[in-house]
Amino acid sequence: MKKKSKRPSVISVGKDAAEIRIYTLRRKADGYTSYQCAWYSLGARATKVFAELAAAKTYAQQKTVELMNGRAAPVEASFREIEILRGCEARVAEFGLTITAAIEEWAAARRVLRGLGIVDAARAYADSHSGIKAITLGEAADLFVASREAAQLSDTYIKGLRCYFKSLKRQLGPCLIADLTT
Repeated sequence: MKKKSKRPSVISVGKDAAEIRIYTLRRKADGYTSYQCAWYSLGARATKVFAELAAAKTYAQQKTVELMNGRAAPVEASFREIEILRGCEARVAEFGLTITAAIEEWAAARRVLRGLGIVDAARAYADSHSGIKAITLGEAADLFVASREAAQLSDTYIKGLRCYFKSLKRQLGPCLIADLTT
């Protein structure tokens, strides 16, 4: 006759960092059986107990997928962390963004700048664009025609410019010059 093992039976679901073990627990007092799922998340052991084996297996499978996808178990945030998050939300809301959108924009800017700080790039942009008046294409076209008239160029040339600029102003007149590209 085989000797009964005192060790509880163990079922393993998943593998490596996404492994969850289901232990069968029996209370000595009344023989009640429960099933405990155990796994490691963020370096700490976590457990959850179920009355039914089927429920424990289902949970273990879901948790394994969650761990494989890199989502850690929910961790309670401290009051300080919540206040920091609220402060960040308020700062980005000023610009009509969410924290996620702001971080994505920041990451994209850092990739483009290849290590240069965003504040440094913004200062360089502001320095190189200070004193530049923001004007529309229509205003620029009118100023150009006026400068050609002041230079006393031929009437035929100026008439041709007005003709060309008329259709251009109709299509793109209200656009700022700085916003136009080739």
